[in-house]
Amino acid sequence: KYIIHHLRDFERGFLRNHKTVVLSHFFCYTKVYGKSQYIPGEKEVTVMISLYKTDNGIIRELENYEADMWIKMVSPSNEESCYISEKYGIDLDHIKAALDNDESARIEIEEDYTLILVDIPVSEKRGDYNEYTTIPLGIILCEDVIITICARDTAILKAFVQKRIKEFSTKKRIRFLYQI
Repeated sequence: KYIIHHLRDFERGFLRNHKTVVLSHFFCYTKVYGKSQYIPGEKEVTVMISLYKTDNGIIRELENYEADMWIKMVSPSNEESCYISEKYGIDLDHIKAALDNDESARIEIEEDYTLILVDIPVSEKRGDYNEYTTIPLGIILCEDVIITICARDTAILKAFVQKRIKEFSTKKRIRFLYQI
């Protein structure tokens, strides 16, 4: 369960016993552990940014940004997209491209990062049968992180989190790219 707060509450120390993810200059999300007293005006939200890192072949979820990690963005909000854009110097349009079903697959090499946009298969329930279609998956290779952006939490990326991919390492970004 996550709650959105004004960043000043975090800076003033009002948010104790919370896992905090700062999203922008104004807002932060916190993960609630156990009982907590909510400040009036809080809004419950779903955080769509997950941070992962592998150590000795074991994947673990992170609470803070580190080098050699995987940032998994699933249908990110505008604030989340802006935060990642600012933090890593990525053009906001490149982040949003992965959320647009009309975008075509391509590779764009920028000064500080590379955007790879591919179409991945997804299954949709249509009445009594499954229909397959494709949606864009954005992969951004930065100097010390890899970022994936998709409109849905797909089986392709879940396989990495569920430890079903052999020799997966967030430090080996090019291998990770090939495995996707």
